[in-house]
Amino acid sequence: MKQFEAQLELKIETSLGEGPLWHSKEGKLYFVDIVGQKVFGYNPVTSHLSGWSLPSYVGAIAERGRHDLAVAVKNQLISLNTEIRKQTTLLSLDLNEDIRFNECKCDRLGRYWMGTMHVKAEKGAGAFYRVDLDGSVTQVLSNLSVPNGFCWSLDNKFLYHIDSFDYSVKRFSYDEAEGTISKPEAVITFEENGTVPDGMCMDQRGMLWIAMWGGSKVACYDPTSGQLLAEVKVPAPHVTSCNFGGDNFSTLYITTARLGLTNEQLEEFPLSGSVFSIDVGQKGFELNHCGL
Repeated sequence: MKQFEAQLELKIETSLGEGPLWHSKEGKLYFVDIVGQKVFGYNPVTSHLSGWSLPSYVGAIAERGRHDLAVAVKNQLISLNTEIRKQTTLLSLDLNEDIRFNECKCDRLGRYWMGTMHVKAEKGAGAFYRVDLDGSVTQVLSNLSVPNGFCWSLDNKFLYHIDSFDYSVKRFSYDEAEGTISKPEAVITFEENGTVPDGMCMDQRGMLWIAMWGGSKVACYDPTSGQLLAEVKVPAPHVTSCNFGGDNFSTLYITTARLGLTNEQLEEFPLSGSVFSIDVGQKGFELNHCGL
């Protein structure tokens, strides 16, 4: 098993840093602070950081176009023009007041897939939705707790999905034309030892890189065999998500959180909430754009 150590990329004190997204047209890394209700844009060449405040919890982001992001905010999908700082509501879901969006990503047809959870992470209160290009919304899964990192296999036949409190990665058969998933199977399982699987991305080999909340690491697994291939140590306990970006998508960017850490832990891990990076010798690819 290969071992890596992540380096500090951007020192920042996010409460719940999440959702790293590389915008290749702009050469920027976008990410969110869910609890801080902000979207950030970071240029690793110039080290310039920009920020945009949103009206509520910011679950995730997807690219719509140059200077245009689709942002999941509480129970709404909002278009954020990062150049003129304009926010436009694309759609709203009729959700309970205590429910918010969490992990969200787009499939290659541009449909927006959105996970929801209780703001206090109550078990079974969340769900998984598909937003079609005409704006219609379909619930795909229910009784979820913390829907997290998901991605499609390279051949687009499967969807990988994490419900963090299940301590597993499930693989679903995926029908792209219908936008449906079926036949769930746990392909990777984790011990319930205080370390929780969180956000996830895929490299060009089809291997999964999984952020481990409470584990101070990102772990790489082969979803076919379930074998652990590599670990990236991160100097922050709560590692939330990861994604490839930079030149040729050869840099793994990693987000972390300060939320839930004691004062003693924050003293021991003062970089918690920051963004880290590492070259793991593998490359990723550009995430699908939102077609709404």
